[in-house]
Amino acid sequence: MLATGLAAPTGSLAADPSSPAPTRDDILVRFRPNTSPTARKAVARDRNLSLVRESRSGRTAILRGKGISPATVRRELASDPRISAVGQNYRREIAADPTSEQYFKSEWGLNNTGQTISGIEPQTGVPDVDID
Repeated sequence: MLATGLAAPTGSLAADPSSPAPTRDDILVRFRPNTSPTARKAVARDRNLSLVRESRSGRTAILRGKGISPATVRRELASDPRISAVGQNYRREIAADPTSEQYFKSEWGLNNTGQTISGIEPQTGVPDVDID
């Protein structure tokens, strides 16, 4: 699944609140581990794409096409051997409050309040060490 492969890149792109809001033209690209910085830049240059942002590692980037449809650019990038995943860049929002789910309290990685970790007694979690 594409979303899984792009959801948590090293040096996450989502971590910076000052980043520009995504547009319909933004393309999210994940480069293969062995792709050099020079080769990553060549991908954008050869297709006349501009770099909007990239992760600290450089392996994940947001690119934008100039005068070509994003769908066409995504198809072209998907066939490039230097790229492991490509998709439309967009924000995801929570549709419903998950805290009312039956087993939410067991999901300590989502909301760690220091609760006891089942099966590792007397181990407890560290409050607020969770996914925000």
